[in-house]
Amino acid sequence: MSSSEPPRNAISPLADPVQLLAAVKAKDWNDYTVLAKGGSVVLKINGVAMCELDDRDPERLVHGWLALQVHVGPPMCVQFKDIYLRRL
Repeated sequence: MSSSEPPRNAISPLADPVQLLAAVKAKDWNDYTVLAKGGSVVLKINGVAMCELDDRDPERLVHGWLALQVHVGPPMCVQFKDIYLRRL
């Protein structure tokens, strides 16, 4: 990010990472919720807030594509089902 760009404000950790991971079902389906309203984004797994973002950049995109992404890492199985999109 260049010095001319407005900051994307990361909010301090929501909880201890060990406590947050306790909400994740390692060998079962998890409910993943993304609530995006304006520049505010909240990510939840099984009802537990894992991440919050406050993006005040006036140049940010206000609409676009919904994408599902998996990062490189150890071998894993990733599956998606029952995906719903609801405009607020």
